[in-house]
Order: sequence, then structure tokens, then C-alpha cells
Amino acid sequence: MNVYILNSMVLLHANALRLDELDANVLPLYEKFRIPQDIYTFANLSKLYLNLTDTQMVKNLYIKLKARNIEPN
Repeated sequence: MNVYILNSMVLLHANALRLDELDANVLPLYEKFRIPQDIYTFANLSKLYLNLTDTQMVKNLYIKLKARNIEPN
């Protein structure tokens, strides 16, 4: 398991707007396998939350990016 596989899974769930499955099945895998989330993880999550019009979650993601010293694009 690596970050590319997990990011692909996040993108798949984001495109399908399957937030519950993403939260329950995919995001915990980053911690389980100790894989750090990267800019692409956050971009895919941002896409999902924007499609769901959840602007507060998008703002929270950018706060997490800054805390991890990842420059948002």
C-alpha cells in the first residue's frame, strides 16, 4: 500500500460523492499503514467537499495543509 494507491481510492470515492465510505474505509488506511497525506490527497478531498458544497470542510482542509507545511495549490 502506498500514497498513490490511497490517493486513487480517495479520488474514486470523491468522484462518486461517497463521503461515508471514504470516511469509514479509505481515510483510516493512511493511519493504519502510516502513510502521510500529501497535496493530492487534500486536492481530492477538496474536490469532494466542493461538490457537496461543504465550504467549511474545504476551509478545514486548508488549515490542515498549513499545519503540515504543505502549500495549497
